[in-house]
Amino acid sequence: MTAKNFMVILTIFAGLMLAGCAFHQPDGATDLLSDTGWLLIELGGSPVASSSAMTLNFSDKGKVDGSDGCNQYWSTYTAGNNTINIGEEMAMTERACLEPIMQQAAIFTTALKQAVAYRTENGQLTLLAADGTASAVFCRKIRNYMEHPGTYPATIMVRAQS
Repeated sequence: MTAKNFMVILTIFAGLMLAGCAFHQPDGATDLLSDTGWLLIELGGSPVASSSAMTLNFSDKGKVDGSDGCNQYWSTYTAGNNTINIGEEMAMTERACLEPIMQQAAIFTTALKQAVAYRTENGQLTLLAADGTASAVFCRKIRNYMEHPGTYPATIMVRAQS
């Protein structure tokens, strides 16, 4: 390989590397939620019962899924610059549960659909409604929860040290 060919290849490679950097979210938007999982600890300002594992999982492909404490749900999401939009079109299983759990599940899915912003601090995710109030607060969940059922909540929640 000649020096000229080497320089051409190096220039092409450098150009491709720089082009790859350009395909991130526009306007500096950063999706800090991508590929994370969360466990609900507070809903509408009140702690949730430890018996209902309400979860929220964000994929790196714009998908969201989890459990509302009774049923599984799936949807899409977009997030960036502390704003969030979880798709109104949410698919769900249709199990019947006790009425208090069903009521809490309905409040939970409404909080997800109405969230317009979020903040993460001290290992917690807070979803914010349009008026700025915290509608749901989550703590990070360990990735292999399904491999260790029955460990909720003590070994799943990651809490910040005071």
